[in-house]
Amino acid sequence: MRDVIVVGAGGGGAVVAKELAARGLNVLLFEGGPRFADPEKDWSHFESDANDPAFGYFRFGPADRSKGPWVREIATSMLFVQLSGVGGSTNHYQGNSPRAAPGVFNDYNGADRQRYDTGHVFPLGYRELLPYYEWVEKTLPVETAPMGLKEQIFFDGARRLGLPLERSKDITGDGFRPQQNAILQPQGLAGRTDNQQLLRFPLAQGCTFCGHCSQGCFEPRQAPINLKAKRATSVSYVPMALTADLWARHGRAVTLIADAFVQHVESRGGVARGVTWRVGATGEVFTEEARVIVLACGSIETPRLWLNSGLPNPNGWVGRGLTDHFVDLVTGVMPFDTGSSR
Repeated sequence: MRDVIVVGAGGGGAVVAKELAARGLNVLLFEGGPRFADPEKDWSHFESDANDPAFGYFRFGPADRSKGPWVREIATSMLFVQLSGVGGSTNHYQGNSPRAAPGVFNDYNGADRQRYDTGHVFPLGYRELLPYYEWVEKTLPVETAPMGLKEQIFFDGARRLGLPLERSKDITGDGFRPQQNAILQPQGLAGRTDNQQLLRFPLAQGCTFCGHCSQGCFEPRQAPINLKAKRATSVSYVPMALTADLWARHGRAVTLIADAFVQHVESRGGVARGVTWRVGATGEVFTEEARVIVLACGSIETPRLWLNSGLPNPNGWVGRGLTDHFVDLVTGVMPFDTGSSR
């Protein structure tokens, strides 16, 4: 029997698996999609190649990309983006790694407390979570993003509006601050040339400013997998998890199984004890037991698996409370160069 089974090797599952294995636990990590073996060959910089919902290499479906996507019945007119594959949605995010607003936790007593939905705060304190934020930010790492002319113009505009410079990482009020993200700083020739032959490791290191974060970062070319610029978990936490014995005296490596779709959480007496999973390539079905089961397969797949497995839902909130990912844009025509095309 394993100590822990983690379902989903994306933004949450890979972190949990690495940290637990580094502390000596026997961890099995399942991922329903593929493990992208060589992003430089598997991916491109074309939007439709990556994100086409039926044929894209980032669409929600089996490891064999010649097969159709996993179908979802949606009762309303809507679209949600899911990604199957090691690294999960961190493969196509922009590297932004914000913290949650302190006001959504039960220990917040700021003057703007009533501006939050105080009926549904997290049942833990922000101060409890803070060390974990700091540890992940250090590990990825999360650091100040490279900035240019357009950022400087934006900051000047924020100052003219009277907004203060926010020097912490916590969202506690109106203000502005330099962006921080999980993208390695450019070094060498990165950001200094557009000659593709020179934007190769080790001549170029870190972000090459290619602008294709959401198609899956495979820059700089020829860099080791753990030195790719955007710190998706596929190039950060997963490689660490697979060699976790290097991180702690009593650590051990995670066992990762890709193309393994978890169908059901097995429970006895209301306690989760194992999972039943299907091999995508062959259709074979197996059951594996563990002392603890961690569901980290996304905001759609996790509640689906929970509800279909008949797990307890005493307050009725499993699968509810989803919110839109709303994007704020500031746009305009400026009478001077803003560097927006660079």
